[in-house]
Amino acid sequence: MNANKSFYRVLEGKYNNSEAEKAKIAQKLEAEGQSELAMTVNYNIDRVIALMRASDQLSIYDSATLDRIAVNRVGDKANRFRKLSPGIAFRPAPIPLYLQSASDSLDVGATANYAAPTGQSDAIRALQLVEGDLVGDVEAYPSEGIYIVEGGATNGIYTALNFLSKTVDSNEILVCGPGYFQFYERSDEFNVRALINEEVNRDNTGIVNFLPTVKEIEDAVSKKPAVIFITQPNNPTGELYNGTELQQIIQIAIDNGVTIVEDAAFEELVLPEFREEFVSVAKVAREMGALDRVITIKSFSKGKNMPGLRLGYIATTNQKMIDFMADNLLQQRDCPANVNGGLIMLDSYFRLGGVGVVDTTDFDLFEAAIKPTTKLIWIETPTNPLLKINDIARIAALARKYNVLLAVDSTFATPLNQSPLQLGADIVVYSTTKYISGHSDVIGGALTAKDKKLIDKLRWRRNALGLNPSPFDCWLIQRGLKTLKVRLDQQQFNAGILADWFEARGDVCKVYYPGAKSFTQKELVAWQMRDNGAMILVEFKYSSEQICEFLQRFKLWKLAESLGGVESMIDYPWLMTQSGLSVEERCESRISSGMVRFSVGIEAVEDLIVDVEEAFG
Repeated sequence: MNANKSFYRVLEGKYNNSEAEKAKIAQKLEAEGQSELAMTVNYNIDRVIALMRASDQLSIYDSATLDRIAVNRVGDKANRFRKLSPGIAFRPAPIPLYLQSASDSLDVGATANYAAPTGQSDAIRALQLVEGDLVGDVEAYPSEGIYIVEGGATNGIYTALNFLSKTVDSNEILVCGPGYFQFYERSDEFNVRALINEEVNRDNTGIVNFLPTVKEIEDAVSKKPAVIFITQPNNPTGELYNGTELQQIIQIAIDNGVTIVEDAAFEELVLPEFREEFVSVAKVAREMGALDRVITIKSFSKGKNMPGLRLGYIATTNQKMIDFMADNLLQQRDCPANVNGGLIMLDSYFRLGGVGVVDTTDFDLFEAAIKPTTKLIWIETPTNPLLKINDIARIAALARKYNVLLAVDSTFATPLNQSPLQLGADIVVYSTTKYISGHSDVIGGALTAKDKKLIDKLRWRRNALGLNPSPFDCWLIQRGLKTLKVRLDQQQFNAGILADWFEARGDVCKVYYPGAKSFTQKELVAWQMRDNGAMILVEFKYSSEQICEFLQRFKLWKLAESLGGVESMIDYPWLMTQSGLSVEERCESRISSGMVRFSVGIEAVEDLIVDVEEAFG
């Protein structure tokens, strides 16, 4: 190697590669002519090369090196971090393409990354933490300027960066200091420039880990980046910019029309003896009257706040950013209530925005609702609970026309009755909790896609967010999948007989079932589906009080919001699955107080009929 060039140094014993692999790595790295490298076990050769091309100053660390960094002294400054878990901080943490469960929410690569939090109580806890957070002074932000995001800080960072790269001419991200290797994985979207001060004396580890000076930032900003990205304090070195330095950096941003994105995720890791030194970028900007120049990202999964919960928030007063976050994802439902509860939470309760609602049976209205910012069309077919059938092929053609991804929730149809990928969909979603597992004893979801690159992105981001089911959950789902056909055959046989029986009853107004004689979309069902499924919605001529009384009399049918199991289940949408909506919204969506949803199981159909007869008198 050329000693003057200080080529890569492959550290012995720091990664799990064969000798031949090590030699190959060393040869390829030397050919690149970059600076030195400490190899991590998580990167293959091609990824290492790609990352190193992105920045001459980038170093990649292994677990042992991380452990040393955690207690490292940087120049004459003591490290300000609590000791980090080895191998955690520098594992790749890419942009979250987040799937909470098969029927809840999905967000796509280049769009703002909203996702419904895991539950109401978690979101409320997160909102409470915002008010008491170190960013502080929540009153300084407009009510719509604080957004709870799933996936923690990384999710929020990409939301902000995606906005900024689309509102200015430059797409360059100026990263101050080491870390955030996930930026380099998005080289097709962002031009990342790492700015690291190499003039500070190295310690005995020989690792360069230092924040750029104000002068270095000023020189770099003259090239007009879109974003100055600062982690305060830095991860993993723990270095801080003091208040005076931050004032100067913020003034540089103001003078050059550049926005600062502050990752405040590691505030809680600052040791008590260094708390007085710490000041956030947002606090300094607020004192300067320049809060609109700063977008603050914070994660609740770090430190002591909410261990194990991957929630974070974005705080901004930038009105363009606020508008952007409300205008990025088009989502279908039977306007507005024929939709699962996860989407209702996403659209309304958590104020996350980014959701457009349109009746997909009105194609003129549907097409008009697609905006330049739309990244994903999400449909469900058959829908819940009205069992409408969406024309997948026609909607797929519309999605292709506008270069938008189409995701289809095919939970009710199952893979046996419908093949959305063959009809033009890009992504198909299943709640494996329902028919696929079939035994009401597991919660899970599944994604399928026809594009291998898309699948790889989905899988990678799932792993990065820790959205992996347990081995036992996987075993339960796989067990259920083996018997899906025999179960569904019996369920559909029962459902067909029950639908005809319901239509003949004098106390029934209407039966919603793809195989019912009165169903209005029979031609589309015959063309798009192989069978009619096993979900029936029946509208009775009874009051809500009467139906509530009848529901208590069932012996064989189980009262539950779930569906698709071997046991027959009933749901009362008016007071159960759609109860979060106002009476006006339920009526507008044609959800009446007389409707009962039947998930037909595998029991003897005669027994099911007798149970209904006895319950309804």
